[in-house]
Amino acid sequence: MKKHLNAINQVASLKAEINELNIEYKYLQQWQSQNLRPEELFLTNTDFPHKKQPT
Repeated sequence: MKKHLNAINQVASLKAEINELNIEYKYLQQWQSQNLRPEELFLTNTDFPHKKQPT
């Protein structure tokens, strides 16, 4: 039972960390779009294949 609860806690912690990283990523994208020229952009959807490409 204890292992099961530990696993549930680990999953919850990882989900929270993923959410925080997604928020940071969105802020970085926003900062880039406001502060860099298009040729300077280095984080695009092609750098992250798990992200959906814009249609």
